[in-house]
Amino acid sequence: MSETEKAQVAQIRIARGRVKASMTRLESSFDELNTKNEISIRLSRLDGLFKEFERLDSTLSLEESELEEFEERYFNLSAKFNDKLDELNVLNLSGTQNSVASSITSNSNVSNFRLPKLSIPQFSGNFKDWINFKDLFVSTVHSQISLPNIEKFQYLKGLLTNEPASLIKHIPLSNDSYEEAWQKLLDSGKIVGSKNEPIAQRTMFGWVVAGKLNVKIRNQMNCILIF
Repeated sequence: MSETEKAQVAQIRIARGRVKASMTRLESSFDELNTKNEISIRLSRLDGLFKEFERLDSTLSLEESELEEFEERYFNLSAKFNDKLDELNVLNLSGTQNSVASSITSNSNVSNFRLPKLSIPQFSGNFKDWINFKDLFVSTVHSQISLPNIEKFQYLKGLLTNEPASLIKHIPLSNDSYEEAWQKLLDSGKIVGSKNEPIAQRTMFGWVVAGKLNVKIRNQMNCILIF
């Protein structure tokens, strides 16, 4: 290796070290983050650091590579940031429920509608719970034109668990993204039945049902098709 090449490798090691130091600072700041904006900014910074480290590390030999260790740190911190975002969304949901009714009634020129206190059970993806959940959510939240989409989205996130929650977990919380999240839930095909119930999946051709339909399930599927 020439002196020039050695100097270049040394510079790459130094640059890679700076990226590792930035990662350490992000890890140290985790407990100090209290808002969704702060966490979102750190997540963006974290993604940038990983791409830069990957680029620098790829120019070094396999013996000098530290990508595996850095990748593990990246995944762990990214998961912690996203979990904290979910916790903040749940906390903000209760505050939103209290403020929605007052914000709607204070503007009588827009609407006289007052959002009732929500009594919607959480939806985990089980087919037998879908009709009840969808009807309640549509009537109390989705169909209310005076309720901002961002608040509808907060309600939706707080009422989903398991696979449905994972499905929209990474969609940014904003007015514009609510319709995308709601439609993704409708089109996901992740609404399943139990051993004694058919499996229902929505496809580009409509709802496909596997299994024998009893009267109760047939009526439920008719409701879905009407919607």
